Amino acid sequence: MKKCTSTDLNRRLASVKVKVNFLAVLRGLAKTSSVEVEVRQGLSIRDVIYLACKDNEILFKRVFESSGEKIRSDIIVLVDGVDVNLMGGLYSSADNINEITLIPSVHGGSTTSATADKAKKLLTLMMSEKGGEMDLRVLHIRLKEELPSREVIRLLERTFEGTDVVWAASRPGLALSPLHVFFVFYHTIKAFALGKNISNKFNIEFLLRLACENQIVHALEIAGMGDRAREFYLYILSLSRGTSDERLKLLFSTPFIKEVEQLDFSRPCEARPLLKILRISDEELRTTSYKSSALSPELKSVLTRTSLLNT
Repeated sequence: MKKCTSTDLNRRLASVKVKVNFLAVLRGLAKTSSVEVEVRQGLSIRDVIYLACKDNEILFKRVFESSGEKIRSDIIVLVDGVDVNLMGGLYSSADNINEITLIPSVHGGSTTSATADKAKKLLTLMMSEKGGEMDLRVLHIRLKEELPSREVIRLLERTFEGTDVVWAASRPGLALSPLHVFFVFYHTIKAFALGKNISNKFNIEFLLRLACENQIVHALEIAGMGDRAREFYLYILSLSRGTSDERLKLLFSTPFIKEVEQLDFSRPCEARPLLKILRISDEELRTTSYKSSALSPELKSVLTRTSLLNT
């Protein structure tokens, strides 16, 4: 049996520094954008988060449940930019990681709408003749007053829970056409069906493709609703228009809704603001500007970027 030398013991006990980032409202509670935590080998990712929050009572209560053991379900945890649920979960080892990012999940959405089985069925339908019969809508919703985005997302979750409707929400101004939105839904659903999803939250995966980004933090900066919202875009895709109508009627009856406008894509859409947000250059547009295509260079550039995320 090999003896454990002092060098081996020191290596095991040696600690490394892991940076823990706080985004959105957590940054204000932490009174800093990040902290560095001394981490010894053998600790879990959850342990590192505990160490980062334990000395700040307000922050700790926002991140952890009342028992102090479990992290709240609305906190998104990224490990080196990847959703922790895709890396073994919160109790996996924190060895060899550099950075943890905590995001309050005002953009989360239900994970149940994005299970692999459901995604595969939806993907099959979207590619069949029935794909054209699916109910696709983009609604510009204005609220009577500014609300925490977390409350808006919870309202949407309750509205569409238990239905075949898949939905997402973003800041306004990010939809070029029905084809653009359908394409984003298609690639989001395809990502779950193929196991290539970056997040386990459907809405966040949708925002990644809407923003043409493979980093959750960047996608939320581009397309997210922020900590509070006065207006937002709601994207819905359903197998049944009747189901959509029923649930939307329920949503519109809530006291928070001031005005609802269904986007009219028959009118020309000004693409420049979106191109600026997505950092699509004139040079890139010129490479997609060829007369044989019925699509505009702007739409082709956005669709190309979206499709590349699943390659």
